[in-house]
Amino acid sequence: VNAGPRYQSGPATFFRLPAIKEGEDLDVALVGIPYDGGATNRAGARHGPRGVRDASADHVRAVNQSTGVSPFTLGVKIRDAGDIPIGAPWSLTASHDEIEKG
Repeated sequence: VNAGPRYQSGPATFFRLPAIKEGEDLDVALVGIPYDGGATNRAGARHGPRGVRDASADHVRAVNQSTGVSPFTLGVKIRDAGDIPIGAPWSLTASHDEIEKG
């Protein structure tokens, strides 16, 4: 977990984890999909990944209160892989193809 203060600048990442580096070997990569083209009358899902990152940065705890487990000390290499770019948000089929390709 990032030990820096919450007001620290830099890229917003899930639970203030380090961002992924090219070619890095990971156990878990968290990926955002900022797309709401498949939702009818529910615009705004594209803001979800950013909202999750912002909320998780303020609510990170070193130990899970229910289980007593500290997920950041289990030896699992976790990184935020950023968002999948959606180049054709007007096309549901093309967007799904982009998402699947990552």
